[in-house]
Amino acid sequence: TLSCGGDRSSSSSRPKDGFKSQSDRRSGGALNRLKCEYALFADFHQFVLRDASADWMDLADRWTQETVEAMFVQGDGYVAVGTARNTTVPVTISVEDSKPDTPPDGADRTAAGRLSVPTGELVVTGVTDNGASGGRIAIPPGDYEVTVFFRGLDSVSEDGLSGDDRYEVVLWPARQYERRPS
Repeated sequence: TLSCGGDRSSSSSRPKDGFKSQSDRRSGGALNRLKCEYALFADFHQFVLRDASADWMDLADRWTQETVEAMFVQGDGYVAVGTARNTTVPVTISVEDSKPDTPPDGADRTAAGRLSVPTGELVVTGVTDNGASGGRIAIPPGDYEVTVFFRGLDSVSEDGLSGDDRYEVVLWPARQYERRPS
């Protein structure tokens, strides 16, 4: 079962349990898509998606000139997404049952990686807020392809405090390749 776990924003459009989610169901009733929206505190211009058991303490060392320019870090059991602002930013996490047929329109840039979620608990968080602005998403355990769509990066004010930048992260089960005997 897929389910969003709550952020603690005060938006009146969010259900009383603290998160906003949208899901689609197959004809058999099984959940096949999930969309969760968060207002994440992107301290140090970043937020993280990680397996609940992941050790991500090496994140600071993984930010190199190359990853800063890509606005994306691939870690062991986590990915970090760079942001244009060093404050709270809107983030949408979409979990699909397969690779989307068409990417969303209007992205300024994209980044892609792979994320292992063996516990089935995806943690979405700012790096310094102990999960206060994010939440936990229950997904089937396994490996996932991850694509980040960055939008509105040019809208950020000169002081970096305001803007219409937003970030959409789409995950879907990674294709498993079988080794054939030689």
